[in-house]
Amino acid sequence: MDKINWYVRKGTKTHGPFSSKQLKQLAQQSKINANTPIRREKDGNWVKAIEIKGLISDSSSNPPTVATNHSEPPASPREAPSRVACPYCAEEISTAAIKCRHCNEFLDGRQDSSQTQIPQTVVAQAPLVVSGQSGSTRTRRRNTRTTKRSRQSNKNMAVGLLLTLFFGPFGMFYSTVIGALVMLFVDFFIILPLCFIGIGLFFIPISWIAQIIWTIIACQE
Repeated sequence: MDKINWYVRKGTKTHGPFSSKQLKQLAQQSKINANTPIRREKDGNWVKAIEIKGLISDSSSNPPTVATNHSEPPASPREAPSRVACPYCAEEISTAAIKCRHCNEFLDGRQDSSQTQIPQTVVAQAPLVVSGQSGSTRTRRRNTRTTKRSRQSNKNMAVGLLLTLFFGPFGMFYSTVIGALVMLFVDFFIILPLCFIGIGLFFIPISWIAQIIWTIIACQE
C-alpha cells in the first residue's frame, strides 16, 4: 500500500495530503502542470511537477517518485593559469605581461633602453669637460693680458713727459725701456759724432721731438 503523502501548492495555499494515485489523477485532469510546486511529506522540499518521475510524462499507473539524478555533473574544462612566476625575480605576474613590474626586466628578451643609453651619456659629457678646461685656459690668458695692459696703462703721462723733457732718453726709462735704449743709441752714436763736424745741432730738436712722441705713445698703451 502506498503510504506517501503529497502536497500541492497553488499560489499561497497548500493542498493535501494526496496519495500517489490521487496525485496522478490530478495530473491527468490537467489540474497540475509541469511547473506546479509539489513536495513529499510535510518536511520535503518543494520541486516542480516535471521533476517527479512518472507524474507528467508517464501515463502508467506507477506511483510517482521524486526523480533523483545520480549522475555526476560534467567536469568543467580546466582553465589555463592567469598568473605565472617571473623567471628573473620569481614574483607573481600576469601571463600577458611584457615587463615585470617588480624587477623591471623584459620577459621577451629585449634590453631596457634607459640602460643602453648610459654609456652614450658618459661619452657625450667627456668633450664638455675638455672644452671647459680650454675655456678656463683662454680666460686665464685674457686675464693675464689685461693685467699686463693695466700695469702698463698705470704709467702717468705727465710724469713721463717731465722726465723726458728734463732728462732726455734717460727719462724715457719710466715710460718705455726699448724707446730709451733706442734714443740713447741715436743720441750718443749718431747725433753726437755729427756735432763734431758741425751738422749735429740740426738733429738735436728732431731727436727731442721723437722722444716726446714716443713717451706719449708708450704711456697710452
